[in-house]
Amino acid sequence: MPIVKLTDAKTLPLPDAVLEALGLTAGDPVSLEIGEDGALMVRRVVVAEPVIREATSTLQQSIHRKNLQTPMQFIKGVGPKLAEQLAKKGIYVVEDALFLLPHRYEDRRSLSKVSKLRPGAHEVFYAEVLSFEAKSTKGGKRFLEVTAGDESGSITLKWFRFNPVFMKKTWRVGRKGVFTGEVVQYGFQKEIHHPEVEWLDEGVDLAALTARDPLNFGRILPVYPLTEGLHQKTLRKVMKEVVDRFVIDVENHLPRG
Repeated sequence: MPIVKLTDAKTLPLPDAVLEALGLTAGDPVSLEIGEDGALMVRRVVVAEPVIREATSTLQQSIHRKNLQTPMQFIKGVGPKLAEQLAKKGIYVVEDALFLLPHRYEDRRSLSKVSKLRPGAHEVFYAEVLSFEAKSTKGGKRFLEVTAGDESGSITLKWFRFNPVFMKKTWRVGRKGVFTGEVVQYGFQKEIHHPEVEWLDEGVDLAALTARDPLNFGRILPVYPLTEGLHQKTLRKVMKEVVDRFVIDVENHLPRG
């Protein structure tokens, strides 16, 4: 049995054989249990974290990654046809959609009067179609010209690329809608080329439209880059569904405060 002596510094130097037998190295904590027959030296054992915690964390990460790879076709309101249009923008799975950023924002907290539309600004306003006519330039190039207005004034809307059959069916004098586009000034006349429009259904006034569609009115809206056949209203609805359902699956790399 090894015998050790207490040093002047009141320490017990243990022989290498004892350290090896106990699995100790310099600086490891030990404790002494005092009994009637003497003292027992006990090595403290650091209990490792349960393996189940690490396994649970790994499982959760795998679930999050799998959720982010959900094909867009299976998102509520999408389906195969819309999924094909989204694919043209490189949006195949949920993760792609979450990284599609708006290229600008549009203030729809209130709608402008026609007389207050500012040249050079992207404006949103409510107006009624006052006239509708297909015209030609001096060079023979056809374009569509619409005059729209409210009680404060009027503005000219023009399309240089259009489907005559579709436009004739859609546009008619007296029809009301919400128009969006960049205002340009030509002399004394303000114009918008290729504006977007959201029509009001028969018998529905502006207050009813904005109240029943809070996703597209009464707030600042994201405006996303589009592709042919894809509309802002549709894409906003899809993006809201994606964000509401899957934002929890995105890993947050920001440090906690």
